[in-house]
Amino acid sequence: LSLHAALPISARLSDRRARAEVHGRVRLSLSLSLSLSPSLSLSFTLLLAGAATTKWWGVWQMAPSTAAGALRSVKILKVTPEKRVKHQERAEALKDRFRLAGYDFIDGKTHIVPIMVGDPVKCQAISDRLIEKFGIYAQPINFPTVPRGTERLRFTPSPFHDDFMMDNLMIALDSVWKEFGLDKKKVA
Repeated sequence: LSLHAALPISARLSDRRARAEVHGRVRLSLSLSLSLSPSLSLSFTLLLAGAATTKWWGVWQMAPSTAAGALRSVKILKVTPEKRVKHQERAEALKDRFRLAGYDFIDGKTHIVPIMVGDPVKCQAISDRLIEKFGIYAQPINFPTVPRGTERLRFTPSPFHDDFMMDNLMIALDSVWKEFGLDKKKVA
């Protein structure tokens, strides 16, 4: 599904007035998603902001399943705010565990909980070890996404991550932190 197909016929016109109309709709759409899901808005920002500013409309496309899934997620969150509350509660539970264990992490307002590693090779190796040995996926975030020396593992707890799963994560983290000789001190 290209951006063209998702817009009304009048927005497909190539004149500047129609493009300005598209820009306004894209911004409105982004504002709506920002209030509902920070991680969802990030993906829309990357896809739609580029599409709205390029002359080659067909270059930026989104798979129909991705578009349908994103729209359905927004609709569900609109009518079931308790899911968002549960999502944030689980993120806070993970942050509390990191805080109690002494890990250096970024305490942001979203459900994304990055734990600082500070070394690109170890960051990737820890991510690999967590998935191979414990079945836990933590996305490694390295340069150029973040500045050198601020490498981190990105955890994104969902409403379905219960206390037992989080306790297992903490056991796994303690194990790999020791294996790779990392301190829990402030890294970056």
